[in-house]
Amino acid sequence: MITEKINKYFLSCGLAFDEAKLLIDYCIFSYDKNACFLNYKFLENFNGLSKFSEQSRQMLLIDDLKFTIWVGYVLKYVKSKYEYLSYYDMYKNINDEYAGLMCLFSVIAGLDSMKAFYKTRNIPQEHLFESLSDLNIWINNAEKISILGLQNDPWLAFTMNGLLFKIGCLQFEPSTFNFCNMSKTGYKSSVEKDIPVLAIHLQEGEKLTSVIESISEAKVFFKQYFSDVSYKAFVCNSWLLDPALFYFLDETSNIIKFMKMFTILPGKGEPNALISVFGGIDVDLNSFLPTTSLQRNMKNYILSGNRVADRFGFILIDD
Repeated sequence: MITEKINKYFLSCGLAFDEAKLLIDYCIFSYDKNACFLNYKFLENFNGLSKFSEQSRQMLLIDDLKFTIWVGYVLKYVKSKYEYLSYYDMYKNINDEYAGLMCLFSVIAGLDSMKAFYKTRNIPQEHLFESLSDLNIWINNAEKISILGLQNDPWLAFTMNGLLFKIGCLQFEPSTFNFCNMSKTGYKSSVEKDIPVLAIHLQEGEKLTSVIESISEAKVFFKQYFSDVSYKAFVCNSWLLDPALFYFLDETSNIIKFMKMFTILPGKGEPNALISVFGGIDVDLNSFLPTTSLQRNMKNYILSGNRVADRFGFILIDD
């Protein structure tokens, strides 16, 4: 039975048996097979998704697959504490052919709740569509590895749940951070508790050409539409903040200008630059053929025995 496969996936994610059973029972009880997003015409609400219409029509003729999409919807937008889980593997185990499309439909199912959230906050629709620009980027990434639809559903669920906003060239994620934890790094802060912060992300394909404007716009945006929250800092955890970049990038480069905006803490994290710059953590740099100056310079730097890794930095926000 389809519920047995779903239950097996829940257990593999670390959910307790009773918790998994309650979730499945809730999904069965609440299942609405006529929900608007369980119709292939729902794709018309999004730019560029009509290309999936025929495959989606065929998929939604299969009752078990419709129910599985409903489960994804419930866990992302109803029982949203499970939004961090990736359900692509569950979809793939149930039906490999339609796994990507099931993933896609379970993500876009949050459109109505996203619109309602924006309306509650009086956020103009233009910001909604700007934030949704991530959708086609991840669809294109899935297509590169022969997946029809989506694979990365947790990240997009953050956007649909109003937890990630595209403003200018950057994305901003409302979060909290405990600055007193940084005492281990040698940084002294007068802030002694968890405080609201805005985590900065760079959307794939964007250039760091207007970060000052983007950050300035974000200050205005969150002060206007989230006036009930006083954000105290922008934070970023990225290889873009690794001072090692000074060794092979020009002082006038946009990356260096971006880095200089932050107070950067000691200690190195994961080598995610390998993924962002070269396409994979296990890339063979000896045989990699660079096509940009950044790739060429970073390749030489790393092959000389050095490392580029994530660093944490922050920018305090003036009241």
